[in-house]
Amino acid sequence: MKERDNQPIIREQQVTYDDYAQLPDDGKRYEVADGVLELMSPAPSPKHQVISYQMQTLLTNNCQLEYIIFASPVDLILSAKEVRQPDLVMVHRSRMEIITRRGIEGIPDLVAEILSPHSVKRDKQQKLKSYAAYQIPEYWIIDPANEA
Repeated sequence: MKERDNQPIIREQQVTYDDYAQLPDDGKRYEVADGVLELMSPAPSPKHQVISYQMQTLLTNNCQLEYIIFASPVDLILSAKEVRQPDLVMVHRSRMEIITRRGIEGIPDLVAEILSPHSVKRDKQQKLKSYAAYQIPEYWIIDPANEA
């Protein structure tokens, strides 16, 4: 793995969580999708951040007795070859053992993604399939373009 001329790190062979965890801090964010290292979108917009904060506050105020709520960045380690960074994650307090020093290692109760222009395909197609394959019970897609 090398970075040249500020280009993203590229790996041709399968990547695991351990490879991902050892990446140098290049200021970029990555996910591992079915063993492929993927560069995430640019930093979230201010509107995205406001929505994330509002959702986290709403969930915390209404669910914190039963759930632990996380906001990105947090590693959701679904398998050695599937590591995501959802915008919001909820884990029931009865299942706190899946929260480790590395991140959330297992199936959370809820995952939420806030769409941005760069993430629509990833969130609506790739992550939908991935989260369904790992049987995550709730997947929310929050579309800022549909605000009332």
